[in-house]
Amino acid sequence: MGEIKRFFVLPEYQDKGYGKSMMIQIIEFARQAGVIKLRLDTEKQSYKAMSVFRSFGFYEIPKYNDNDIAEIFMELSIVS
Repeated sequence: MGEIKRFFVLPEYQDKGYGKSMMIQIIEFARQAGVIKLRLDTEKQSYKAMSVFRSFGFYEIPKYNDNDIAEIFMELSIVS
């Protein structure tokens, strides 16, 4: 199990593919390290981030940590 923390793209770099490029690298690195699932949490107003996460197949799951700020918890299975 891996957890993605502090994933963000500054506003001036959004909508240019940087978020998707970073996520591709994160997923590939995790696969090579033998990780079978990735988790992350985010806030409801992070619409662009959630769009990127969903485009990679992340889906919502029940709360799994004690982060009081996060409202959305997501997971992705990356077994090849």
